[in-house]
Amino acid sequence: MPEGTREGSTPPPPGPADADLRRQLERNLASVRARIRSACERVGRDPAEVTLGAVTKTVAPAVVRCLAEAGQRDFGENRVQEALAKI
Repeated sequence: MPEGTREGSTPPPPGPADADLRRQLERNLASVRARIRSACERVGRDPAEVTLGAVTKTVAPAVVRCLAEAGQRDFGENRVQEALAKI
């Protein structure tokens, strides 16, 4: 359940801070992907062979949602109960 919501309620609509967070996460994700592409080019490897895993330990569910919406598909979490709250 998103932070700040009760069971059965809907989360508040995204605000300016959410948009800023989303833009920053999208920039960071694009930067990491560009670094992976560059490293692969240097060693003659296909970037499609590399899996970027986002570790979400101690990360708020809103951040995980933003990353998923930005195209991140592989996530890592230490505890199942924490992962369930984020997916």
